[in-house]
Amino acid sequence: MQQHNKFILGSGISALIFKYFNPSYKIISPDEKPGGQLTKHNNLLTTFYIHNTLETRELLNNLKIKYKEKRLKIYYYYYGKILENITNEQRINFIKNKLSEWNYDSNSYKINNMNLSVSNNFLDILDCNIEEVIKKLTPKDIIYGSIKLINNNRKFFVYQDKNKNLITHYYDMIISSIPANLFFNLTYNYKCPYYLNYLPSTFISSQIKPEFIKDEDSIYYILDDNLPFSRVQRFGINTYIYEATGLLTDEEIKKYIKNFTSVERRYVGIIKDEDILNFKYIKFIGRNALWNSSIKIQDVIKYAKYFKNE
Repeated sequence: MQQHNKFILGSGISALIFKYFNPSYKIISPDEKPGGQLTKHNNLLTTFYIHNTLETRELLNNLKIKYKEKRLKIYYYYYGKILENITNEQRINFIKNKLSEWNYDSNSYKINNMNLSVSNNFLDILDCNIEEVIKKLTPKDIIYGSIKLINNNRKFFVYQDKNKNLITHYYDMIISSIPANLFFNLTYNYKCPYYLNYLPSTFISSQIKPEFIKDEDSIYYILDDNLPFSRVQRFGINTYIYEATGLLTDEEIKKYIKNFTSVERRYVGIIKDEDILNFKYIKFIGRNALWNSSIKIQDVIKYAKYFKNE
């Protein structure tokens, strides 16, 4: 007789948070080191923030994670000028550029979603060690394996373990944190109705401070179509991270940054939001699983608690 269980697919921070509040679920992860994209991509931590909310403070306190409440100032580099606020038209143009590859003319692009630009000129965050958060959230009972297919009608999935064995599990409920563009390729008996479009991103690291940066603990959004970057900020003590939409070559980067220390090209850098609906016995959690750039850690916590109280 098959044993029916509850599973979490993936081991990113959303999956780990859900497991924390719902310990009866079992995580199946293809990665030896949990943390998902935060672990795989070196520069992702520069653009990942835990927002200062009641839910996030409570979680960090329960995990006994030390943190500082910090307000990051947001500035806009606008054709050589530093602005603290921008008009709605300028905000739309910024999003157009961010949602287009750096060498693409974005004038004809229609904007339906303003989530990629905050309306305030500051960001309230909890400054903490994200790696420590992931470590404390990581359970000991992770099943390591790669999901190969999912049958949502008959409620089973197949995964391949570390020894290349194919194992079938029937489930009562699945919580998927797998990015939607990968998940729907696994549901072989389901016709995906979504357009899961995305854009690549390039992250450049340099120890040369940009001339226009004045306030070190700040985020600078770039509104200048003469530059390929959409964002610049300091990371650590003396490192500055530039973000650009699209895949820049080293030669193209050198035209704007003479000395850079590393380049990271992320193939799914920016997602173009979709309204993904849950199945009856498969629920989605996290930004990439829901293909929704507005999802934040506090939203994941609320959803995980909702299941805990069911």
